[in-house]
Amino acid sequence: MYEKSNSKVKSGQKKNDNKILLIVGLVFLIGILVTFIMRDGGNSAAPNQGNSIDKTENGTGQNGSSEASEGLNTVPDVEGVGPLTAEEVQMVKNAISADAEGYFKIVNKVNTVDENYKPENMVIPNVGLTKDRSNEQNLVRADIADDVEAFFRAAKEAGHEMFLSSGYRSYNLQSLFYNNDLQSNGGVETGYVAAPGTSEHHLGLAIDLTSHNVNLDLTDEFENTPEGQWALNNAYKYGFILRYKADKEDITGYKYEPWHYRYIGNKEISKLCHDKDITLEELLDYVK
Repeated sequence: MYEKSNSKVKSGQKKNDNKILLIVGLVFLIGILVTFIMRDGGNSAAPNQGNSIDKTENGTGQNGSSEASEGLNTVPDVEGVGPLTAEEVQMVKNAISADAEGYFKIVNKVNTVDENYKPENMVIPNVGLTKDRSNEQNLVRADIADDVEAFFRAAKEAGHEMFLSSGYRSYNLQSLFYNNDLQSNGGVETGYVAAPGTSEHHLGLAIDLTSHNVNLDLTDEFENTPEGQWALNNAYKYGFILRYKADKEDITGYKYEPWHYRYIGNKEISKLCHDKDITLEELLDYVK
């Protein structure tokens, strides 16, 4: 009897132990599950909180400050032109507002000069000429003669001999050229000869360049000569800009003229026009 009773007791104890182990195991599993859920929930909430802070600090997100800074330093693009910085725009404004000599005066099909206009002081610069000295086209404004001579002198020192084909032109002479151009083209403008009153040559600030490599003519081939290339890359150093660019005909109103340079005086601005491929029209658009 004793042996049987003891066996039953042991069996009952084993069953109880198994229940306890099962309960402990379930509790352990529940604990692990709760811990995992809490940890996963915390991680999923953290990015939302972080993003909310990033967006509300400046209202634009993490890149907003950088974009805003860039916006303050540039102005909108003029079509076809790289943006000028705020400092460059201010430099242009300062130069134009201080321009008592009229170096930035624009003359084109819209902005004309009176038929009686003539610069007061003009001289023949000490450079190579293609015409007899009595020809008015040898003249330039006296106040730009030094830079004209320096321009030509530097070219010669670099091994390139340039010649002045045309400087100043009176209203009457321009009328003659224009009428001849019409007659030779069936009464239609070629786009190369400006109507009287619309030519920069009236100002005494424009010069047409040529060389022996193009037989002293005014031709697009000047672009491909050593003189043309040197002028293109160095004119800005002497206050000149290439006035009528190949890809800016719709802006200037005139066809490409690789021989035609315009004096604007301020060498920082002429360099800016050269570096950023800006015409005089586009330059003035920045400061309207």
